[in-house]
Amino acid sequence: MISNWLAAALGRRNIHYGWVMVGVTFFAALISAGTVGAPGVFIVPLQRNSAGARRRSRPRSRSASSCSG
Repeated sequence: MISNWLAAALGRRNIHYGWVMVGVTFFAALISAGTVGAPGVFIVPLQRNSAGARRRSRPRSRSASSCSG
């Protein structure tokens, strides 16, 4: 397995295998935080762009909106 090979290679350099796990966990947390935060960057500009489109596409009567769901 790769963990055995990595532990042996790090052991020769006197680096504990746990530090690799700390680094992997840190980068995984960093990537997931960026993934969770990314939609917030796009929502505000999309809302600004679609505000005019929403005003133009309103149904003319209340019965039309109740039929569409």
